[in-house]
Amino acid sequence: MRLRSNSIWSRAIVGVVLAWFVVVIVAYYAVYKPLGFAQINALRDLALILLGWLSAVALANLLGWAVFRKFPNLASAERMSLQIGLGFGIIATGGLALGLAGAASEWLLWPLLLLSLPISLYRLRRDLRELRRPSNRWLAIFVGLALVLIVIRALAPPTAWDSLV
Repeated sequence: MRLRSNSIWSRAIVGVVLAWFVVVIVAYYAVYKPLGFAQINALRDLALILLGWLSAVALANLLGWAVFRKFPNLASAERMSLQIGLGFGIIATGGLALGLAGAASEWLLWPLLLLSLPISLYRLRRDLRELRRPSNRWLAIFVGLALVLIVIRALAPPTAWDSLV
C-alpha cells in the first residue's frame, strides 16, 4: 500500500499520532507539576547552549571554507568535514591566544560568535545544500524508523521499570 500525502490513510495516521501525543501530554501534566522556575531556567540555558553550538559550528565551517575554497577537487562531504575540523582548530588557537593575552571572557566571545552568525550560517546552509542526498532507500527507512522509535520513547512518561514495590 503506497501512502500519498493527501490519502485518507495518511490523514488517519497523522490524526492518531496527534491524538496519542495529546493524551500522553495531558496524562503527564495531570500527575506532575507544570513547569517551574528551575525548569524554565534549564530550558533557557539549553537554548543558549544550542545557540552557542550552532554559532560555533557555523563559524568553524566559515573559517575552514576560507582555507579550503582553493581545493575544488574534494568531494563536498570531505571538504565540509575538513572545513569544520580546521575551523575548530582555528577557533581553538584563537581562544588560546586570547587566553594567553588575558583577554578571554564570555563578554568578548559571545558577541564575536553572534556577530559572525548571519554570514557563517549562510555559508553553512549553502554547504549543506551541496551535500549529496543518500540514494540508499533502505538506509533512509532504517534511520526514519529509528527516529520515530526514539521520539516515541522520548514522549512516553517516566516509569519505574525496576521497582517491585
